[in-house]
Amino acid sequence: MRNERKRQSGLSTTTVLHHHRMISKALKDAERQDLILKNPAATAQAPRRARVRLDVWTEAQTLLFLSAAKTESPYCLLYLFLVGTGVRIGEALGLTWQDVALGDGIAYVAQTLERPSGGGFRFKAPKTEHSRRPITLPDEVAEQLRDLRALQKKERARRETCDDGEDCTRRRCPKWHTFDLVFCQTDGKPLDVNNIRKYDLYPLSTKLGLPWRRALHNFRHAHGSHLLQRGVPIKVVQERLGHATAAFTLSTYAHALAGAEAQAARVVSAMLKGPTK
Repeated sequence: MRNERKRQSGLSTTTVLHHHRMISKALKDAERQDLILKNPAATAQAPRRARVRLDVWTEAQTLLFLSAAKTESPYCLLYLFLVGTGVRIGEALGLTWQDVALGDGIAYVAQTLERPSGGGFRFKAPKTEHSRRPITLPDEVAEQLRDLRALQKKERARRETCDDGEDCTRRRCPKWHTFDLVFCQTDGKPLDVNNIRKYDLYPLSTKLGLPWRRALHNFRHAHGSHLLQRGVPIKVVQERLGHATAAFTLSTYAHALAGAEAQAARVVSAMLKGPTK
């Protein structure tokens, strides 16, 4: 009943499910430590995770956005990287030059950038072992990254290094901060994803008439969808996106394979008819 009231209050089913699991675990720990006689959440029915319809941009919409971003957004290369690799936004913002082998055309996902609710930032290991992965870069992305690295080298040489490092709290520090991040502010500090969404992504998407809700995350979904629609094997897509199993990838991107059954039937039909003379 309490779960139902939470859903009626406007919370998503997924959020209610997270609350249920957190409360159940806390009460289970309390029961195990004899702090309470019985876990009252043990009999509560957890809601089923609702399937969220992915509002994925089409290839034409994605190309339209990237074309506009080239001239209107300071984050155009970040957007290109997200579309070209399918990484999570935190993985992109935590990427360092040490983990990019441009000679081989590979980026290694080794950490993710998080912004705690209390402020500041922190670098963490990827969410799962499957998330720690190498990703082959499209030629267009690798070329742009070479230009970005050269530009950052010039900027570092032009500025002094900030002695405060990660402890620097000045909003517009004139010095360079050596985080070695690929995507960073003009002074080397980590980017704030909320600022990217609020002041750049949403206004540009609205201007172009594109769906903007979850747009930053949907770059990842667009990447996976486009690969599957073009016949890339599901196992390759799974490993590229860092999913734990191919089954999860398949269930998430079933929409991208909507025409695969009809195509399979046509292939079998052609085989049954025999070779054409």
